[in-house]
Amino acid sequence: MSEMTTSGFISFVSGSAVGYWTVNDYDSMIRILQQMNDNDRNRFVKEVVTLVGSSVPEVLRTFVQTEANRKLLIEVFKKFC
Repeated sequence: MSEMTTSGFISFVSGSAVGYWTVNDYDSMIRILQQMNDNDRNRFVKEVVTLVGSSVPEVLRTFVQTEANRKLLIEVFKKFC
């Protein structure tokens, strides 16, 4: 398993969430990510990596499979609204 770049990680977080969240949640998440500057994106990635415990795609994919973890991830997004 390998780690990802910041932009790759952001893309992966977005893509992983598609199957689990409603369209409205996903649209809001995309808007938040698009509006972030590089510094905020880096902070966001660090918070997500800390929450998930890894920047490895397979670990994140497993993490978002439970409702409780998706709620935690949404809370991270809310910090950047």
